[in-house]
Amino acid sequence: MMIRVLAIATLLAGASARAHALDLVGVTLAVDGGAAREELVIALPSLALLVPLGPGRGALVTQGQLDALVPAIGAATFGQAPLAADGAPCPLAATAARLDGNAVRVSAAGPCARDPSRLTQTFRFLDALPAGHQVVFKTALGGEAMERVADARAEVVTLERGHPPGFGDFVVLGVEHIFTGYDHLLFLLGLLLAAGPLRRLFLTLTCFTLAHSVTLALAALSVVHLPTRLTESAIAASIVYVAIEDLAVKSPRRRWLVAFAFGLVHGFGFASALGDLHLGRGSLVPALFGFNAGVELGQVAIVVVAAPVLAAFRRSARFERFGVPALAGVAIAFGAFWFVQRAFL
Repeated sequence: MMIRVLAIATLLAGASARAHALDLVGVTLAVDGGAAREELVIALPSLALLVPLGPGRGALVTQGQLDALVPAIGAATFGQAPLAADGAPCPLAATAARLDGNAVRVSAAGPCARDPSRLTQTFRFLDALPAGHQVVFKTALGGEAMERVADARAEVVTLERGHPPGFGDFVVLGVEHIFTGYDHLLFLLGLLLAAGPLRRLFLTLTCFTLAHSVTLALAALSVVHLPTRLTESAIAASIVYVAIEDLAVKSPRRRWLVAFAFGLVHGFGFASALGDLHLGRGSLVPALFGFNAGVELGQVAIVVVAAPVLAAFRRSARFERFGVPALAGVAIAFGAFWFVQRAFL
């Protein structure tokens, strides 16, 4: 029974999972001279859930079709994201929608208060998107760059002068990222499924942590850059590889090496969350440390809960015979699906 519950839980988590780039909606706001200009960047599959774009969830939409849909797109996005400055509404109207790879950039403009000290925007359209979607909101208030993150549980973004995001905000963002990053979760559970003795488990997780911390820092500081499509595809492939190893080898002795190698790849995936914030140099270092600390806290929480449960199940011959293949098969299915989606679609 427990095996069936675990498998169903994995299926439900995977069914709502997408690549990180698909889960993020970037919003950039500029208020100047009594006018507001805002740009929203949203993945085509996500926009297709808000506005009918045609077959294939908008995969074949053309720029001409987008031009004709600007009023509808504006109503579904900015119309469902009311903006206020110092308590007074700033009505925004969409002016353009441009294709940008697998995303759409939607621009809007409207009257707004001059030199506001407080901005509030409510992203109601998140209710129409699958769980895990986030809005990364960026603006400048009084010459101070500010960034916030909104999701379906916290749709309202409020910014005031003198209240920039702190270390704790980035810790929370890191924890949320690991718990909503279903591909990272599935890879981590794959590592635990055939972790072996406690000493080997500790070595494996330490190598994974060191590796992704290094590439997270290098990517966030713009020292190394990899294309998002390549990174996300490799993360999906890592899930398939580890799951196949779980099936083929009862207790892999070189699991630490696999964890380190793929940890380097996962670090680039973690860095994409910080990259979408477009942080300035002054806030990048505390954001990096806070975000990484949040990721590690989230991982520790998952391991503390999942490792003892899996270790207890693995004492059962029935779990070894039926449970491990079932869970590994689920991981292979989702990993393969994500790989095809990210590499070719």
